[in-house]
Amino acid sequence: MQTQSSTLNFLAQGDPDNPVLVFLHFFGGSSRTWSAVMEGLSDQFYCVAPDLPGWGDSAAPSGQISVKASVDLVMQLLKSLDLDHFTLVGHSMGGKIAYFIAAHQPQSVQNLILIAPSPPTPEPMSEEDRINLSKAFANRPAVEKLMEKTTFKTISPLLKEAVIHDHLQATYNAWNSWIEIGSREDISNLRVDAMLSALIVSGEKDSNFSSGFLKQEFTKYFPSALFHEVPETGHLLPLESPSELVAIVRGFIEKNNLAP
Repeated sequence: MQTQSSTLNFLAQGDPDNPVLVFLHFFGGSSRTWSAVMEGLSDQFYCVAPDLPGWGDSAAPSGQISVKASVDLVMQLLKSLDLDHFTLVGHSMGGKIAYFIAAHQPQSVQNLILIAPSPPTPEPMSEEDRINLSKAFANRPAVEKLMEKTTFKTISPLLKEAVIHDHLQATYNAWNSWIEIGSREDISNLRVDAMLSALIVSGEKDSNFSSGFLKQEFTKYFPSALFHEVPETGHLLPLESPSELVAIVRGFIEKNNLAP
């Protein structure tokens, strides 16, 4: 079900009486990024996926969009939906936003699942890559090259077209704000409860964040975190390996006794 709130557009699927999963998408994505994953989990969970500010069908606020600005709008949405307790699932850009939420709303976040997450520290991105990413805004050939770089598995032409559409639908404000503001922000001083149940998922063939990098980075914040590498998969795990993610998420939450 696609719904528009006063803050952000979002997709919802499943029974609202079930445990809640909140999904935050990657740079270039939208709530639709999670469609296959939500479909696989909605029998047991209430799945909610917002379009982050300026992405998908959500309007962009005026001014540059910091990580905190995105967090504030996501939390407004969740409050409007009376979602007080949830497992938070963040992918790439959405992972950094999820970390911020977990730091500021520890009473709400029951589990934290980060999928190829952007780290709390500034992203290890060269200036050349930043310039090329900036030039890819509203540039279909450049977006197609970006897709080739960030995926390892071949995805269907229909799905590929949908992902390209998401990239091209982004507002300039959202696109530029992440490159120049969000990805550079250092929020590592916002410490998350070290006892929070955390899972870090990586793609074996991820050209953005290797499994080794993620383990080294996130062990600092979650000494008892679990790490799971998905084989033969690139950076866009929800699109390349959705069935594997469904099994990983379901197993992790069931282990923590939150499934009905």
